[in-house]
Amino acid sequence: MSIKKKDRRSFKEWMSHQVSVRYTYIAAFIIVVVILLSLYGYLKIKNYEDSVLSMYAEQQDAYVQLVLDQINIQGEKSDEKIISDILSSLDSSAQKYWTLSKNQSLIFVKNVTETKRYRGFTTATYYVSDEARHFIENMGKDRVKHQIVEMENEKYVISGVTFKYNNANYKICLLTGEGVILDQNDFMSAQISLYSYVIVLLVILLVAVMVVSKIAHTKAGEAKNLSKKIVSQNRAIEELERELRLSNAYDSKWNLYVADMLDVFLEKLAIRDVKPITFARICFLKKQDMVDFLENSQMFLDERVLRFKENDNYLVLLLVSFSEEESRRILLDNIKEPAKLESCICSKESGMALYETYDKFGKIDINRKSDMNKKM
Repeated sequence: MSIKKKDRRSFKEWMSHQVSVRYTYIAAFIIVVVILLSLYGYLKIKNYEDSVLSMYAEQQDAYVQLVLDQINIQGEKSDEKIISDILSSLDSSAQKYWTLSKNQSLIFVKNVTETKRYRGFTTATYYVSDEARHFIENMGKDRVKHQIVEMENEKYVISGVTFKYNNANYKICLLTGEGVILDQNDFMSAQISLYSYVIVLLVILLVAVMVVSKIAHTKAGEAKNLSKKIVSQNRAIEELERELRLSNAYDSKWNLYVADMLDVFLEKLAIRDVKPITFARICFLKKQDMVDFLENSQMFLDERVLRFKENDNYLVLLLVSFSEEESRRILLDNIKEPAKLESCICSKESGMALYETYDKFGKIDINRKSDMNKKM
């Protein structure tokens, strides 16, 4: 039996829904995991950088404090050349700067290329950002403090202190570029490893999402094709069932007519000039014997044999295109006792000869015969 249209629709919708929901959940889960791990990795790297900068800033504070102690050891002298000499003797690089200012006037800058370049300029010409100027203006006296500031799109760790020398207030600062701190030696290796870990992990997860999406698309396509195939097969099954019902409706193998219908078939056969036609009557002692014979006759009698029931004990067969000898042989080979073949007679001609044979067989409808004569 074919699947009903409603059931087919329900099955198709259920299958499509299951595939869609399953892979949607998987893809959504992986995307959420990627986002969470990306956020986690970002926070870890950020925390790592902040921790490194904080530790370096504390070490830098100690370094500035050591320089301040050296200046204080010199005692009160007549000029500031002593301070400049001390600062000039310190190592620096293109990303490390010492500055010395007096009353907001920048009097000393040291790095590889800018020694004393800013003499006579104010601190505003060097500390160009608001947060850097705020730090310079609020440095503690004889107490080193630090801050991370940004100037001209670059970050620096700045440590500074205010001190008094020859009855004048000075400010000394040491700035180190963020890149120098994070990119050298072990720090650089650790940072690259963390970045590589996060990038590789994200790539793997994103590839996994792509693979899952591809699988989901493939499965959805297979489900769609399967649904189409099921629909196509059910249509074919429905068509076969329809043809089978039509065939069974007119196939004599599956039909048992009442005896009164025999005249109608005789008329049709006479008009079509069908011959030979054999009449046979079988007697059964029990109703069940007739039922068993009809069931078995579907195997040895084809659609050319018409079956008519006279009563519970007698069955009339109209064998079209069978001779009397063929009819007797077929029936006698398949009739089981106590049933018996009572009569069997063949009409080799059609038309009136067919009715004459039927009259000999034992029954004829005079009115039907008269109607037949008028037609012929």
